[in-house]
Amino acid sequence: MMERLSQWLRRGPAGNLPAAGLTYAGWTDVGCKREQNQDAWRVQVKADAPEAPLAGAVEAPGSGRLAGPGLVAVADGLGGAKSGDVASRRALELVAEGLVVGAGEGGAAPSDRVQAVLRKVHQALDQEAASDPALEGMGSTCSLLWWPTRDPYQAVLGQVGDSRIYRWRAGQLRQLTRDQTVVQRMIDEGKITPEGAERATFRSMLEYALGAGGGEMQAQVERVDLAAGDVLLLSSDGLHGVVPDRHLAENLARVSSRGVERVCRELIMAARAAGGPDNITALLVQVT
Repeated sequence: MMERLSQWLRRGPAGNLPAAGLTYAGWTDVGCKREQNQDAWRVQVKADAPEAPLAGAVEAPGSGRLAGPGLVAVADGLGGAKSGDVASRRALELVAEGLVVGAGEGGAAPSDRVQAVLRKVHQALDQEAASDPALEGMGSTCSLLWWPTRDPYQAVLGQVGDSRIYRWRAGQLRQLTRDQTVVQRMIDEGKITPEGAERATFRSMLEYALGAGGGEMQAQVERVDLAAGDVLLLSSDGLHGVVPDRHLAENLARVSSRGVERVCRELIMAARAAGGPDNITALLVQVT
């Protein structure tokens, strides 16, 4: 069983953001139908030493020598086989540079800084696509949580597109992000029911994305108050679009007994067992 899993899954190392009191594990898998994985996930922490290298695009930079502030993020690339994988990895690289690695936005409030960084990423992806015909139209979703200080209970959420962030707390699962899709807007306006949205052929049509040929981009940005024992799930639609929320909740409830790495594996398995029609990514964070 484990040998088969190793062929299915592309895994980054589980580890700790020690200064923030957060345990994480991230997994990404191509799924059962796609030939290329255009998802990416990233964990980035501020290094004590300025010469510490930047993390790889889908690898977690876990090390006992790294300290907060910290960032966790998931992205789902758009633009087809030529550019979707480039877009997701580049988006997360730029977000990490803007929030953790770089000098930042001076004395800007944390929420304002996330807004500013996402706007810059949006513009940067468009500029890079314009300079290379092979990347024309590339874009990406992005769902992130950023801890601007060493306080593990104060984070800032950033969201563009239809990847998601969930919080499991005291037996309850709550979706913290709002899907920026046409069907979600129609649900909000009462033009379609959630059941009807599941059957809609255009349910993945995005209203906003990073890059994707320019145009307007609106990010959901807000402060998130956390508590000890909270479990956070950042996922691409290859996971939450296939595995029902009730099953996500059942898995997240097991984190305290099984650990984040095992539960990540089980979430990927659940999506594959349901057909795995898209790339699958899960990034789990437990507040310890």
